[in-house]
Order: sequence, then structure tokens, then C-alpha cells
Amino acid sequence: MEDNSISREMNSPTPSQAKKRSSLLRVASVGAIATVAAITILSFSAFSSVQQGAMTSGKQVCSLSAGPKVVTKGTPMGADLAWSSQGQLAVATHQGIKVYAAKNCAATSFSQPKVHQATGPVWSPDGSKLLVSSGAAGDGEYVLDSTGKVVTNLDFPAGIANRVWSPDNKLIVNSLDIHDQNNVKETINTVDANNGNKTATTQLPEGAVVGFSADGKLALVQHFSKDNKTATLTLWDVNAGKQAGSASFPAAAFGAQLSPDGSLLALDQKGKIEIYNTADGKLLTSFANKATGENAPTLAWSPDGKYLAEGADAITIYDIATKKLATTLGQADGQHWITNLTWSSDGTGIASSTTPLGDASSDVTVNVWQLS
Repeated sequence: MEDNSISREMNSPTPSQAKKRSSLLRVASVGAIATVAAITILSFSAFSSVQQGAMTSGKQVCSLSAGPKVVTKGTPMGADLAWSSQGQLAVATHQGIKVYAAKNCAATSFSQPKVHQATGPVWSPDGSKLLVSSGAAGDGEYVLDSTGKVVTNLDFPAGIANRVWSPDNKLIVNSLDIHDQNNVKETINTVDANNGNKTATTQLPEGAVVGFSADGKLALVQHFSKDNKTATLTLWDVNAGKQAGSASFPAAAFGAQLSPDGSLLALDQKGKIEIYNTADGKLLTSFANKATGENAPTLAWSPDGKYLAEGADAITIYDIATKKLATTLGQADGQHWITNLTWSSDGTGIASSTTPLGDASSDVTVNVWQLS
């Protein structure tokens, strides 16, 4: 279960903003794609050959305009992305949800006018259903079929931060903020995707979920000190309802991403990206982060966990095994920032959204890249 793409707010979060966590919303979306890589035939014909050997380059396949940027509560909103196992690219914006063919960026017949201010799309592993949030008051979340028809409306109050599909396409695991007077409590829910009924609920004793592993069995939980000055990350066993082991990690300056199998943790710290082993909490390696500007980068693991992509003023892809930079592509100018990334299910393609930093009327651009 998972979700493979993670989008970021344009401003760096502070401890007091932890419950908003828009910047970490998509940690689940990368995983859903990864789960199905071994069981589906990729229909993205432009990427018909699976990578052999190390990745060294990439080229742009196509581009599309996702519409104008919107500023909500002082924060620029771009486009959230999800790439299905069937080669469908879901693009969620303040204007709604649209689906394009990833091989050529052509619009499909997908249509669902009920979803407004769409965020965080997540395809089911088989690509037959799409989970998407609606920011409009009282709308909650929708499960749509591949044409955009509503399968069910998940009637949750505002506060869903992360979600992931089960490998069998039947269940959705999400984290939900429950506000009780001045306190905020977090629950992890397992929901039937066909009718919206909860099948299991676990309340966290403390902390906030910032992401799931690809199968939904592990949750990454952020804990803040009482004075809100320090924070740590731990792993939570969703099925057992308890912390998984005793390993803990420093909180990320901007974001955290579990690898699809939950064995590695990437933290985007100031000036560097750190990779940790989740089994014992040990630092495995780090990469210098040369992104310029004050905006928060976004991280996305490849479906096989061999590569980590960072989106900032360019797309930078790191080879975890060799501990080296694999390739850089999609260089943006000083007036744009890459705010979201999503991988194809076989890892040979990546899509990015680029948001203008200045005029809110400027269009958000989505680019699709072939990797080799």
C-alpha cells in the first residue's frame, strides 16, 4: 500500500505548523506505484524497456499546462501528481482533478466536476481507482474509477494528511487529525475503498504521522518536545498498534520519506540529504544538497528503492547503492520551483510540476521525463 509522490508547501514548516504537514502529504503516493511494479504490465509505451545497469541521463517526453497557480492562506499551491500503473498521470490543482496520458501529455476523457480544490491524488496499485481529496468544505475524499466516476465518498472531516492503498486494491490506510478542545490527537484508519466503512482504527499515544511505507504496514511518526523546539521521528507498526523497534531519527528540516519497503529513510536536512537504515537508526550516507533559494525541496523514492529524486530548482536523482549523483535534469530558472515529483511504476519515467514563484496568474507546468 502506498502513495509515491510527495508535494511541498513553498515555505519551510515550523514545529507549530506540524499538524498542517502539506509538505509531506504525498509520501504515501510514491508507494502505491512501487507496490504494483512486479504485478502489472506498464502501458506507457514510450518507456517500454526497463532500465539495465545504472541510470545516467533523462530526456523530456512531453509537457502540459496545469492552469494558474493559486495562493491559499499565503501559501502558493501548485499541482499534485500521481502516475498510475496504466500510464495515466493524475494532476490535482485548486481547479480540480484531470488525467492525462503520460506518454504524450494528451488529456483523457476522465471527468469529475464534484472534486474542487483537489489535492493528493493516489492511484490504486492496479490503476483502476483514484483516491483524491477535495478542499471544498464538507467534501472530504473521493474514490473514483479510471473514468472519473465516483465509487464512494469517504466522509472524513478535514485533517487527512497521508494515505496509502493496500496491495490488493481493496483497502485504504490513512492518518487523521482529531481535534479535541485544545488538543490534537492522531488516528490511523483502515477503510474499505468500495463503501468507505472503517475496518480498523488505532489512536497514536503521541506524535503525528508524516508518511507510510508502500504496503501501509509502517507509519513514520514525528514527535515534538513539550517546548516545540526539538523533534524526532519513529516507526509505528500499524497492524500491531505499537512502535516498531526502538530506532529513532532526527526530524527533517523540510521533509522525510520512507523507501517503498520501509527499510530506508531519507531526510532533507539543511544543505544535505541523509539516508538512514530504519532497522537500527544508523546513518548510511548523505548527499550534498545544492538547491538554492528558501523554498522546501520535495523527495520521491523510485519504486525499487534504488534511487532518490529531489525536486527543487532542478530534479536531482541520487544512486543509493553507489552513494553518488546519478543525473540532474529539468533545471528551473530563478522564477520557478519544482514542487512535486512522481515516478512511473517501473522506474523508467518521472513527472514533475513546476510552480512560478512570482505572478499568481502564471501557469503551473507539468513535465514528463524518460530516464535511462
